[in-house]
Amino acid sequence: FLAGFISNGTSSLRALRKHMAGTRALQRGDFARSAELLSEAIALDSEFAYAHLALATALENGGQPRGRFLPELVRAYALRAGLTDRERYAVEGVYHLRVTGDIRKSIVAFQNHVEELRRTGEGGWYGTLGFLLQLTGQLHAAEAILQEARVRFPSAVNQTYLVGLLYAMGKDAQADTVLGEVATRFPEHPFVLELRVRVLANSGGYDAAH
Repeated sequence: FLAGFISNGTSSLRALRKHMAGTRALQRGDFARSAELLSEAIALDSEFAYAHLALATALENGGQPRGRFLPELVRAYALRAGLTDRERYAVEGVYHLRVTGDIRKSIVAFQNHVEELRRTGEGGWYGTLGFLLQLTGQLHAAEAILQEARVRFPSAVNQTYLVGLLYAMGKDAQADTVLGEVATRFPEHPFVLELRVRVLANSGGYDAAH
């Protein structure tokens, strides 16, 4: 596994280890620690494209201004040729979403990315594709992708996108079930906590939300 990853992402085992640790921190919602580790990975290999993408994600999720994370996306995009198809499509999807603003190109890239996930069995950016499909009014397609993610890769981000979509579609009982799943699995993730607060406030539970 490591040999394959190194050949497609970085030639530095130390950078790879930092990247993997940073990715784990990102998934559990520790964005500051994730950014720190991913910055260290890039210091070891400045051409580690997927680390640049992950760092941009950690910085954005952690509330950093666009001027801080957009250069990382531009760098990842410039280096994308050396990535696997799965990784390259993810880079292109985020780049078009955040840098060029071309939603159509972003959707196509993420659709290709998800096809690669199905082929390889790996986890990835289901949630962003679901969000974009919802944004463009394709609610049933968005639900299908996010329900697939619930089975294949139920990350905090993917699950919170699904909860929000289900509430928007009036499927409150299903949304409550998924919210219970993600709150149990990721009780301290900031996205999950924020979602729980909004749900409580919307139902009039202001004291509990506070």
